[in-house]
Amino acid sequence: MQILPLKGMKKFLGKQIGCSDWFSINQARIDKFAQCTLENHWVHVDVEIAKQGFFGNTIAQGNLNPCSPISTSASW
Repeated sequence: MQILPLKGMKKFLGKQIGCSDWFSINQARIDKFAQCTLENHWVHVDVEIAKQGFFGNTIAQGNLNPCSPISTSASW
């Protein structure tokens, strides 16, 4: 991995870098991420209670998306 100073990053403006394939964030992925991060709040992992909540279903943890490049390389 190359570390660039901020001025060295200007050459990447408007370009896609580090793109990966699309993947689904399903309940199994949310549950495993919750186990790893200890973020086991019901809104993420309890499907039955979450159905009665504001969103009507479980929701992914907010920090799951930024961690996705790491999680795409793992075999879930």
